[in-house]
Amino acid sequence: NIPIIGLSIKEMASKIFEYPINSKIILMAPIVIKQKGTHKDLLENLLKKGFLRVFIDDKPYLLEDAIDLKLDKNVKHNIDLVVDRIILKQENYERIIEGLETACKEAGGLVDILINEEKITLSQNFSCKECGFTVPKLEPRLFSFNSPLGACPDCKGLGIKMEVDIDLLVPNQDLSLNQGAITYYKNIVGSENIEWQEFEYLCKTYKIDMDKPYKKLIAVMIPTFMKVSIIGTLSFIVVGMYYHETFLTIFMYLINMFGYIFIFMSASVLTIRLLKSRTTQVFENMMRMLIMIVSALPSVILTVIFMMTNALTPTVLTMLSMASLAMNFILALIILWTCQGMMNGRELKSE
Repeated sequence: NIPIIGLSIKEMASKIFEYPINSKIILMAPIVIKQKGTHKDLLENLLKKGFLRVFIDDKPYLLEDAIDLKLDKNVKHNIDLVVDRIILKQENYERIIEGLETACKEAGGLVDILINEEKITLSQNFSCKECGFTVPKLEPRLFSFNSPLGACPDCKGLGIKMEVDIDLLVPNQDLSLNQGAITYYKNIVGSENIEWQEFEYLCKTYKIDMDKPYKKLIAVMIPTFMKVSIIGTLSFIVVGMYYHETFLTIFMYLINMFGYIFIFMSASVLTIRLLKSRTTQVFENMMRMLIMIVSALPSVILTVIFMMTNALTPTVLTMLSMASLAMNFILALIILWTCQGMMNGRELKSE
């Protein structure tokens, strides 16, 4: 229940002095925030006032050069006026106060501060004194779905999200692509329609078998697996021979590589099946990595135990590698069998 209220100039200065002494700071006034236009007249007026520098869309410019930029009038721009550049020292306190006052005057109570490449915003209007959270001056566009500043980041202000329903797109997965498995292409299969020609070219490019039943197209992963396996095997052999490694050492590395290739494939399939789409790329990568880490834990724990007991001989290490390969291979087969219906990373119905 802490109210969000404006900071005074002295409170702003106190927040700045929370940073390490001798930090390089730039005091800026955000005079344009996501507004269209060339802003040439504004820049000329700032130059007449005696200011020298600005940041336009986070890039620094001299004002005299910025005037000649010819900004696209149909693109929304951000312009920060550089009020002062200071080294954070106690003897510069009064100068910082003056800079903050100037910035607030030019930007209606807002100040952008660049401290050691970290940018913070302080406001005379609305700010939390505990955590430092600030908001710009309240205006209708902050709450309007018609404005990028107020629109929902997921639906972009439309109120709906468009997603593909695989069950509607591919109602009969026993059909092949050439038999019209995808409803959208059902009536133009084999025709000279430009959309079908593009789709056919796409399938040829990615070596997708258009005569294979749609639910069995997971086999398209095999060429990729073979390619990675061959490249990885040759690389390990060449590097091992160059460094005069023993055959047993090279063999051990190859075993581990194959095991993790298996588990990477299956983790990719399981992750996308759980997420039902590929829209959350970051979360997808995190889940895939988590699955791979969990699969590696048993062999890692056993290896650590053997190391702590001084029982980790080359033979034991090889046996652990073989056990890890077998476990990863079995786990990968279980996942791939359970998640039948995957094609190029897209989740299909398998029930």
